Amino acid sequence: MWGVGGREKKEREEEEEKLTFFRKKKKKKKRSNSQPQVMVVLLREFASPDDEMKRIVLKVVAQCVGADGVPASYVRDEVLPGFFEHFWVRRMALDRRAYKSVLETTVEVARKVGGACVLSRIVEDLKDEAEPYRRLVMDAVRKILREQGAADVDARLEELLVDGALYAYQEQGDGGDGGDGNSAEDAKASSASSKIILDGFGAIVSSLGQRAKPYLAQVCGTIKWRLNNRSPRTRAQAADPVAAVAPTMGWGFFFSVPFVFSIFLASSG
Repeated sequence: MWGVGGREKKEREEEEEKLTFFRKKKKKKKRSNSQPQVMVVLLREFASPDDEMKRIVLKVVAQCVGADGVPASYVRDEVLPGFFEHFWVRRMALDRRAYKSVLETTVEVARKVGGACVLSRIVEDLKDEAEPYRRLVMDAVRKILREQGAADVDARLEELLVDGALYAYQEQGDGGDGGDGNSAEDAKASSASSKIILDGFGAIVSSLGQRAKPYLAQVCGTIKWRLNNRSPRTRAQAADPVAAVAPTMGWGFFFSVPFVFSIFLASSG
């Protein structure tokens, strides 16, 4: 009788172990399903008209996307469409806090899904007619490429990046983002905008490396256009793309191009 009782006790213990295992497994499954529920609420708030709510949503999105339990495929398929539709708009580039929130969240999203996936969605906006929005796009391109490089950038995307960067550089204003260009504030804004555009252009060329060589003819064409401009300040900016590209291509390459000497004559005069 003692042996039978011992077996029964052992069977009960084994049964309890199985039940405990399945309870834990069920709890883990519930926890894993809670994450999409959070994202469902966030996705619904993407369309909120309140600016403060948008900034809060962006902060939460960045935290959720950065979590280990959120798969990249879910972010790519479910989050990105609404994210770019509602947050990558011109109005977000006009407010300093909104600008910063969009930029930081976009960089975090790129860490999850890959830089090329994000860049391919915003690269064509480098040719947007609104300069503040172009600056936001270039800032995102700059940060993503400096952090992740261009290893996953294909030939078509690299062509769009270089073409868009040259357009953004060529179309940047002389006197800031509006205003008469005479005040110290306008001059400071213009300088900051120019720096972002040039840093972005440099980041694109640097990340592409020798892959950027086929596009140098376009760079030279943009430099020539600047040299023919009536504004002394615009002519002086002709040397900026050379300074951005030279560390990658080498100064010897540029000084083999005859008209480069005229760039420095124009920028010094």
